Amino acid sequence: MNKKIMILGAGPGQLHLANACKRHGGHLVVFAPKRHNSPCFDIADTICYGDVRDKDAVYEAAKNIGVSAIFTDQLDLAVPACGYATEKLGLIGNSYACALKFSDKHEMHKCAQELGINVAKSYTVAELDDALHYASMLGFPVIIKPSDSDASRGVYKIASETELKNCFYESQKYSSNKQVILQEFIEGDEFVVEGLMRAGTYITCMVGSSVNFDISDKCISRQRVFKSAACTLTSLEADLIKTNLIIAKGFAPFLATTHGEYIYCKKNGKIYLNEIAARGGGCSISSHILPMASGIDANEVLVNYVMNPEEATDIHVKPGYAAYTSFLLPEGEIVDIQGEEDIKSISSLKTAFLSDVKIGLKTPAIRDKSSRFGPFILASDCLDVLLSDIELLKSTYKVTVKNLQNQLVNQIW
Repeated sequence: MNKKIMILGAGPGQLHLANACKRHGGHLVVFAPKRHNSPCFDIADTICYGDVRDKDAVYEAAKNIGVSAIFTDQLDLAVPACGYATEKLGLIGNSYACALKFSDKHEMHKCAQELGINVAKSYTVAELDDALHYASMLGFPVIIKPSDSDASRGVYKIASETELKNCFYESQKYSSNKQVILQEFIEGDEFVVEGLMRAGTYITCMVGSSVNFDISDKCISRQRVFKSAACTLTSLEADLIKTNLIIAKGFAPFLATTHGEYIYCKKNGKIYLNEIAARGGGCSISSHILPMASGIDANEVLVNYVMNPEEATDIHVKPGYAAYTSFLLPEGEIVDIQGEEDIKSISSLKTAFLSDVKIGLKTPAIRDKSSRFGPFILASDCLDVLLSDIELLKSTYKVTVKNLQNQLVNQIW
């Protein structure tokens, strides 16, 4: 009988993982809320409707169905339940304690410090008065974030007590335990490192640079450019990989695609961990960019290990480059789109997720990463070509919005 694999989440971010399960002959069980834009339901053999944060519900469903493994991809909120059910059922995968290291930011930073990794000074609070007290100790600006959320929901850069008062409860509502982290703001360049852990053996796949949208109070990544770990690395990139390896081995997942985010502070020359996840990089990093840049399809590797553990093959990282870029739209209504056909001739453009960009669409106020449109996925054997094509894309594709002041404005790159 085919092994049953449960996937937590049914959205586009989980579709590549779901398809990997089907390609390997698995019986696909999808556990997720019943909502629109859930393509994994269309290919599932068994559907369970529920909240992916409800670890007991996930456990009961997995036990009753008799699954062999539980996975998720690009969905932080599902990681604790995945570890909880995996451990209780004795399945192949990561323990609950391990899952919390990758999802609870307080636990994550504590464990990283124990490994000798630099982290920003922070305090976990549940009351506004405590937040104001610790913010004054840290000094403005500070970062405020929910202790266990994802997609930058509730994450703000705070410049004053007034801003903190305005944002505290908004941040807190995204935390399941109502705890918020006040964190020292480290000024520097942002980087990411992607890797794969299989049966305790870790492989670094690629390293990337990250650029955020220039919005004063929000932390929303706009673009990330990745280099395979098989390419020639700078000394900083090599140090980032070493830091990430210490954390990956120290946190010790059994099966995971890791996505680590770091800040390099030029002022003191130190690398700081921002956060690290065990569910693959979002914005199509684990599903599209990772295979394009490094030649490693992590979801295929993880599913194959569960389906055929005795047939685990060697993993080889190939050289290459890939990137995503995205845009934001001001609040209003889309009135014009240009260049949609022209960008198809751009050599390194592989995929553009634009199905929701349509004339007449009402665009809400910009909030967090979920406000992004795209992404555009690009890949090339040549970094210069990749970077040039990104600029060509931005100059070619134009979306015009009539904002709330009846002004015509373009997208924000």
